[in-house]
Amino acid sequence: MADLRNGETCVDVTRNESVKGDAGTRKRSANSAYLLAGGSSDIYSVTVNFETGHFCKVDGGEPCKGNLYGKKGKYGAINVRDTNEPQAWCKHVQAALANAEQIAEAQEITAQAFGKKTATVVVKPAVPAFPETSSAADRLRELEAEKAALVAEIAVEEKSLELRDAIHDLVRDHGQAAVEAAVKVA
Repeated sequence: MADLRNGETCVDVTRNESVKGDAGTRKRSANSAYLLAGGSSDIYSVTVNFETGHFCKVDGGEPCKGNLYGKKGKYGAINVRDTNEPQAWCKHVQAALANAEQIAEAQEITAQAFGKKTATVVVKPAVPAFPETSSAADRLRELEAEKAALVAEIAVEEKSLELRDAIHDLVRDHGQAAVEAAVKVA
């Protein structure tokens, strides 16, 4: 049995690898994933099932009272609660739901146990920044031209900012009307 502190979780590999339920007589749901969660005094077996609801019990024993009775009054029966809202579940289920990596690992083990293929991620090749036909010298010229354009753009912005600051100072010292009259004369 795992040695878990309050709020710690781990994947229950043995239960995830089995296609039978805890009693060993019935086939279990392929949508369920099993984790272990540490409680204040016991280790809890947490069943994570986003379709039918999450369940929690003392590992090898009684159902969790926080999940059955503590949350039932406010959130309803297990099968009607929002499976994506951690607050609707006991602290053991909340700890399990907080660890998405372990849930994914448990779901992957379960999928393998039921003979399902796990998701395969296909990554497309990166699009090159430059055409493959251009030489290093051509790429360097392109980068130098881009750099020069950016430097020129920054210089224009800095000049514009200096001009705005100077006009702001003139308006503050002489007033808006006087500055507009001086601009018309110039």
